[in-house]
Amino acid sequence: MRKSFFLFIIFLLILNSCFKDADRVNPLDPKSNRYKNEGGICGSVTCYYPPYIGISGVELNVIPGYQGAFTDKDGFFQITKVGKGQCLLIASKQGYAADSTTIDVKTGQNATHDIKLDALPTLEQPKLKSSHISRWYPRPYDIFYIEFSVKANDPDGANDISLVTVHSEEPSFNDTLSFSPETNFYQKMINAKKIVQDTPGALVGRQILFSAEDKAGNKNTSLPVQLAQIIHDTPVTISPAGLQTVNATPQLTWQSNDLVFLYSYRVEINRTDVPILTMAWYQENIAATDTTIVVSDSLEAGEYYWTVAIVDEFGNSSRSKEAPFKIE
Repeated sequence: MRKSFFLFIIFLLILNSCFKDADRVNPLDPKSNRYKNEGGICGSVTCYYPPYIGISGVELNVIPGYQGAFTDKDGFFQITKVGKGQCLLIASKQGYAADSTTIDVKTGQNATHDIKLDALPTLEQPKLKSSHISRWYPRPYDIFYIEFSVKANDPDGANDISLVTVHSEEPSFNDTLSFSPETNFYQKMINAKKIVQDTPGALVGRQILFSAEDKAGNKNTSLPVQLAQIIHDTPVTISPAGLQTVNATPQLTWQSNDLVFLYSYRVEINRTDVPILTMAWYQENIAATDTTIVVSDSLEAGEYYWTVAIVDEFGNSSRSKEAPFKIE
């Protein structure tokens, strides 16, 4: 009887072991202790336009979860251990407009998504300089101009730039610049009265910004620049003047100036008896101590005027009134 009881107990133990759940090692099995309710995201990041070249070093971040990765040298990326469900995938790199998209991640699967990043325009050599022009023609009053210029490029190609502007909050103004093929700069000369009525000096020291926008609507803005000064002192011509007749290589003379900043002189001669006013001769970087110069080229017979300008180290200038002369 006792022997039969022990045999019965052994039978029950064997029977129980036969019906016990097997170990669950499959990570996709929700009942496994290795189960993780997550998947992954993979894809590529390329430039915005054909031929869609891969961009290396782009940072990819997933929110929520804050999983991340960087693209390899060919622009490919792989993000693992992303929680199941919808998440936000953000791609960013300095010099490019960030891009984001919503991804639906499924357990045990890789969601594939390719991204195209738009390169931002770049702005180089932003410049401001003032021009004070004293004149007889067409009206005898002084005028002040501010010349704005900046070099704008785009890694996606120069044709991707759609708009370049200059703007300021105080004083408040905004204007569009035009591209000059001669200088490769975007530039514009604006009458100071359009910016600050009757007080051009109010522009000195103000923060001016340049912006460039591409065809995708993404924009980049320069660091602020400032106008150094407006030169109010006006140089005065002495001779020749009053339509005086001179030889083909005249000597030009002007009054000396005693100014507190570094400067040089620039002299220009323009011919006036032709359908279009034409510059006939010029000389720049004339020493501040000089008050005379002999024209180095032989001028043709005709009517001319000449001017002399003060030019500081930043390119700001103040020009004299026109002094007419003729050569027979």
